Amino acid sequence: MCAIVNDYQPPAAGQANPPSKECALGSRSRAFFDQLLTTHNIARGYFNSQHDRCYCDYCYNLSMPDVIVAGPTQYIVPRGWYRFGIDVPRGLAQQEDIFRKWSVSFHGTRAYLLKSLLSNGLAMPGDKLLDGSILASHNCAGRQDHCIYTSPTIRYAGLGFYTSITEFSFNGQNLVGQTVLQCRQQPGTYRMQGETMGFRSRWNQQVLCLALPDQSQVEWTTEVRAGVVPYGLLVRVFEPGSLPDHFESPVDNGRFEHIKRAALPGVAGGVGVAAARGLGARRGQGD
Repeated sequence: MCAIVNDYQPPAAGQANPPSKECALGSRSRAFFDQLLTTHNIARGYFNSQHDRCYCDYCYNLSMPDVIVAGPTQYIVPRGWYRFGIDVPRGLAQQEDIFRKWSVSFHGTRAYLLKSLLSNGLAMPGDKLLDGSILASHNCAGRQDHCIYTSPTIRYAGLGFYTSITEFSFNGQNLVGQTVLQCRQQPGTYRMQGETMGFRSRWNQQVLCLALPDQSQVEWTTEVRAGVVPYGLLVRVFEPGSLPDHFESPVDNGRFEHIKRAALPGVAGGVGVAAARGLGARRGQGD
């Protein structure tokens, strides 16, 4: 049974300790973050380090709750991930009281789209991005669903099928990173539905997240852009050759075999943009 506590410390719901300098995940995550900003020309002004949080076992130990009351729905803590705080406009936060009244959700994305998402907010298929390109939906069987997909649990939004897989180098070691946006989402503007990945039909897996009381609510969809406000960039970093928990899905079709075999090429030059573009996206978000 997951513990539930009240917490209204905006935007650091979860009461994770500030990142420790002794934390291995923190060091790797900061290196990944720095390379993301450099490679994709993202301004540091979008971020506020006061709201950085690490959810590794060292900084957020196992005695701390998995589920927190933070708004109208439960906040499922993103264990194993590291959050870089995003500055939310103070007027919006105060006017809508989003850290008390809005739900926590997660939106997996590809690294090279972060700049546009941070500038314009979450986008839908058909939207024109800052570089002039038109956003297309991926992993939707050819559909261009005009909506944004999120999830109340990162165990679903953080699947490899839904996020970018980005190669990078840290202290001469090849590593892999993922990116997910942590958001506040306005109640009444989204619909809930069950998973559509085939976990039940293909893998006979009935429960995707033990902390989620109703598995029929694991996907959220909305057509209201302004109702989804990112307040953190979550990253997960791991070594090739060993996939983390809650990464694989029934529809991967072997796309991550090269990671399992630890066959990643050297990437001393920085973040692998080609890999970021080619290896998966959160379905239906258009990114």
